[in-house]
Amino acid sequence: PAALGAGSHELYVRIDKGNEHSAYIGRKFSIRPLAPRISHPVQGGILESGSSLSGTQGYSGAGSIVTLQEYGGHEWARATPDTNGAWTSAPLPRSIAGRKTLYVRVDVGSHHSEYVTRDFSVKPPLPAILGPTGPTGQRPAFNGSGYEGATVEIVQQNHATPVLATATVRNGVWNAVLGTGSQDLPPGPYVLSARQRFDGVWSNWLNPPFQISVQPPRPSISALTNPGGARQPLTITGVFNGTVTLELFHEAGGKVAGTFSSAGVTRLFTPTADWAPGTHSVHVTQTVNGVASERSDVRAFAVKPPRPAITQPASPALPKQALTITGVFSG
Repeated sequence: PAALGAGSHELYVRIDKGNEHSAYIGRKFSIRPLAPRISHPVQGGILESGSSLSGTQGYSGAGSIVTLQEYGGHEWARATPDTNGAWTSAPLPRSIAGRKTLYVRVDVGSHHSEYVTRDFSVKPPLPAILGPTGPTGQRPAFNGSGYEGATVEIVQQNHATPVLATATVRNGVWNAVLGTGSQDLPPGPYVLSARQRFDGVWSNWLNPPFQISVQPPRPSISALTNPGGARQPLTITGVFNGTVTLELFHEAGGKVAGTFSSAGVTRLFTPTADWAPGTHSVHVTQTVNGVASERSDVRAFAVKPPRPAITQPASPALPKQALTITGVFSG
């Protein structure tokens, strides 16, 4: 006789002897479907987030379904096998990450095979870096989103540098600052990447990476003689110790032409042209590696007009002697 398939069956048995036979004895029973085989992942394998699983021997007749469960019976995914028994599951939910044990069985109606287990790991999804979005200081604060409970590492991409910062994801978000052992970041543009670890399993590195700009410190203009002369120099402090470009601006707009002394964290600015008599309001910025600092506080100062002189008249002078005044400001 043909082999019985999976499912419920009822057989009747009798004894025949010549033309006589005994009464039928019936027996109801069930045949389990064959247990499936898991091809992917291998034992101890590591899957990307949202991967599918596959295998063979999943068909035990019409209506066969392969179910993938965690311990306790919660179903992760299922697959419909072809008639040769090959099956590929729907993608696992992206909420699954870490070290897992998978329980797989074949269901045919109300009957199911024995479970087949497989231990493997699922990478957490990629974290995201969301900030800082604008220019930042030399000890930036980072923020982003990630897998709940995961530990996030932030690094400078393609640089053999230590981890810049770490954070734990809480309520789907994370916040991090430079580690206490980390030095201030030199000014300039940075390309950052991140990964996250959950249950001992690392995600891939974030790609495309995240870019930030680290500003040099804010310079200052020292207090000066007020009112000052037409060639009043300005002392600039807080200058970055390295290659830097300094620029002085009128508060009302426009760059002030002049020269800065060439070295040191304190520089002296000398204007190309005399300061015009009156009140001036100026500020200074510094640029390092293409990133400009915040502008300094405004420094206001007054410039005295030149000192006039009276030309010595003839002596003795006339009763209506006119006086000649020189050094008068032209303006």
